[in-house]
Amino acid sequence: MSNSATGDDGGGIYVNGGALVLINSLILSNTTASSGGGVYMTGSGATLTATNSTFSGNSAASNGGVIRAASGTLTFTAGSL
Repeated sequence: MSNSATGDDGGGIYVNGGALVLINSLILSNTTASSGGGVYMTGSGATLTATNSTFSGNSAASNGGVIRAASGTLTFTAGSL
C-alpha cells in the first residue's frame, strides 16, 4: 500500500475488529488528516501481525504517524518502522 491519502483515520489501512496479517509488505508514504498514517486499528478483536514488513514515510496530522492502535493487539517481527 503506498501513496494513499484520506481525511479520516487510516491513511493506508483501516482495521476495525478484524485480523490483518502482513508478510513481506511495504506500507509507504500514506497520509491522513486524522490518526494512523500507515495503519489505524480499532474495535474488539482487532489484530495486526506484521512480519518482514516495512513501514516508511507515513504521516498523520493527529496520532500515530506509522500505526495508531486505538485498541487491539499488534505483533511486529523483523522489518522496519
